[in-house]
Amino acid sequence: MKKSLYILSTVCLLLTGACSTENDDNRYSQEQRARLVLQTRVVTFTETDGATRAADTWQWADGDVLYMQYYNGNRRVSGHAVYTASTQTWEAYHNGTLATAGACRLYYFQGASSADLRNVDLSEANAVYADTTATNTLRQGTIAVSAALRPLTARLRMKGASGLTARVNGMARYTGYSAQGDRLTLSHEPLVVTVGNSGYTDHLYVCFADTAARTLSLTESADNHFYRFTRSFETNVLAQGTSGYITIPTVDTNRGWTRIEVDGVNVSPASLTFAWSTTSAQTITVTANGAWTATTTATWLTVTGGTGTGNGSFTVQPNSQNTSTTADRTATITLTRGDATCTVKVTQQKQEVVSVAPESLTFAWDATAARTITVTANAAWTATTTASWLTVTGGSGTGNGSFTVQPKSQNTSTTANRTATITVRCGTKTATVGVTQKCNPTTGYDNGHAYVDLGLSVRWATMNVGASSPTDYGDYYAWGETTTKTSYDWSTYKYCNGSSSTFTKYNNDTSRGTVDNKTTLEPDDDVAHVKWGGNWRMPTIEELSELDNWDNCNWQWYGSGNSEFNGVAGWKVTSKKAGFTDKYIFLPAAGHRSGTSLNLTGSYGDYWSSSLDAEDPRGAGRLLFAHSVHGAGGNSRLYGLSVRPVTEP
Repeated sequence: MKKSLYILSTVCLLLTGACSTENDDNRYSQEQRARLVLQTRVVTFTETDGATRAADTWQWADGDVLYMQYYNGNRRVSGHAVYTASTQTWEAYHNGTLATAGACRLYYFQGASSADLRNVDLSEANAVYADTTATNTLRQGTIAVSAALRPLTARLRMKGASGLTARVNGMARYTGYSAQGDRLTLSHEPLVVTVGNSGYTDHLYVCFADTAARTLSLTESADNHFYRFTRSFETNVLAQGTSGYITIPTVDTNRGWTRIEVDGVNVSPASLTFAWSTTSAQTITVTANGAWTATTTATWLTVTGGTGTGNGSFTVQPNSQNTSTTADRTATITLTRGDATCTVKVTQQKQEVVSVAPESLTFAWDATAARTITVTANAAWTATTTASWLTVTGGSGTGNGSFTVQPKSQNTSTTANRTATITVRCGTKTATVGVTQKCNPTTGYDNGHAYVDLGLSVRWATMNVGASSPTDYGDYYAWGETTTKTSYDWSTYKYCNGSSSTFTKYNNDTSRGTVDNKTTLEPDDDVAHVKWGGNWRMPTIEELSELDNWDNCNWQWYGSGNSEFNGVAGWKVTSKKAGFTDKYIFLPAAGHRSGTSLNLTGSYGDYWSSSLDAEDPRGAGRLLFAHSVHGAGGNSRLYGLSVRPVTEP
């Protein structure tokens, strides 16, 4: 006999949350986190058969869940803890007030699933561990739990010829756990097992249905004969915590089992599923050693040819579509041959429902950031596209969910938008998302820098001076200066002697310094021309006003986080001129520099003209905008603003 004992001591420090008193401590409202110190001893299965097996190893897996029931007098407080493998810690939750010291129960369901961490689905494939006499203490916001987890069942494999299938009576297995009721559900229904290529079935976590009789019976068929094998076992077989195998008897080799021939009937398949809209028939094949009947009490289901003798078949079909969007229809067909019965489980799925939001997406030509699509569905769904330029991530789920969409690259075409359709399929229902990536609005290039022809008096650059893309803020310049600096004020301004009363250039007011009556920047003081060369220059105030005019262009604001312009806030300015309505530029909300600070990025934009303020030489013309307004005006020459160049047609 070999016995494996694994000791795990796990210390988990978790966030502490304030606990609140609840009259009903079993409800999962106001769930609280707690600091948890967990000391757990896990006892694994004892081998009783001497068979060679891979050694048991015990290691918590990411997402493992422990279910806890704390007792505070007559009250029971439910909780659970989830394991994170990367940090080797448990994050624990409970609901209600805990005693400073008391009893608790601890459960672990290996390989089980739970959609809500309240009800656990179990089967014979899940090992169930528990300690119903664990203890816990609460001191200074820390819960300490001490437990020894042990199996509640035996671990069994059945041995036989590969492919052999047997129907076993007399075994019990757990089928579910309710945390709210602290209740394990046990099933005594017959268990159908199949031997794999290894000569063994998968592990079965089971016990005797009748622990006093300790008897199993198996039904097998051969050459249209049905046999029942019966055997009683010793006390160490299927004992709690033991592990071993039982050899399945055959017609030729009883192996200590008592055999009698019995009435028998089998079906294939043992379950049917119909789509919600299907009313066509499916066929069930029957193997029997005498007369048999097939019946159902479900009024929505029709059984045709439901009687026969010996081997045969019958058909099953729904009488109508299942128009419910909330529940599948289920039924059982019972086949009877003398004392023997078997069943066919029939499901007609609910009508699928699926919708998406938004139903369309538009990306700028150079946008590659992902955007999220929300799916509302009542069943499993998939999202696919045939467009090679588009990536869909997370494109499957069950029920409500989401996925992301993003272009793989920029659309460098200057003539054609890229379009695609994403199809979200949920059963027989579909929803679609139309995706467009705009073409590159660039009309041409001047000295290597791209411009867009909006049908106006000048052609506009696609990006700011100092920028590397249309959504990049670029650099900031005081008016008339061609280099950036760390501080923007009168003391650092190039064309004055420390104040706004001492201008040395671009002045028409005798009270403001040297008068030269120059009102437009010369090429050497025009940062657009200096940096980009060619015919590039800063726009005049008249050209900014032309761009701002609603008769000429449509202005559309994009907030931070938008997908079309890579999450950068700003205005998309699209031409209204005939023949140019597909052309646009994007002006990012780059803010401005004052003193040593960069201010209002993401909500405000300020772009220089080459024109001196007509009324006050302390200022110069500029285009100013926020999220709801835009217009041409003036600003102090000392500030660091953005520059969007123009070039002549």
